[in-house]
Amino acid sequence: MTSRIPLAAFGVAIATAVLTGCRAEIPDTGALPTEEQVIADVRAIGVPYGRYVLFGDDDRLVALKIASRSALGDRIHYWWAVSEPGSSTFSRAEGARGEGDALEDQFTGVITVPQLNLEWSRGSATLGWVYWPKDGRDLRVYSRPWRNVEDIDPRSREGTWLTREQFRR
Repeated sequence: MTSRIPLAAFGVAIATAVLTGCRAEIPDTGALPTEEQVIADVRAIGVPYGRYVLFGDDDRLVALKIASRSALGDRIHYWWAVSEPGSSTFSRAEGARGEGDALEDQFTGVITVPQLNLEWSRGSATLGWVYWPKDGRDLRVYSRPWRNVEDIDPRSREGTWLTREQFRR
């Protein structure tokens, strides 16, 4: 009877690898993003789908909302809004908002926002991982997501700015 336990554990490990598609390694934070919280570690930012997540890049802000288009979460649709340089508000002017689709292929996909490409991978149908830029860009992310782009306040006391440097050892 005890000889079946290791075999069963092996079967679970194989099934997990198959179901997850042996995806890129996800952050080991011990927590997952929620509708109320973005998480991060040295490799990636965990983002909840269906909420706007705020990124800061140089002197502009980018609000990004992702929705899964498949049961496995490997196909997404996203909406973005970009602030004017030095501003914390999002205009409705042409070119200040947009949307797109991404497909996880070879473990990651690309979310394209003007002047910013973000590498992304699925976590599930309700969350995903946006990877810190490899080009050394000084990107930051706000720890609290919002329902609507009009509600975004980067000075809110309900969250804090996170940077990759905070997680380096």
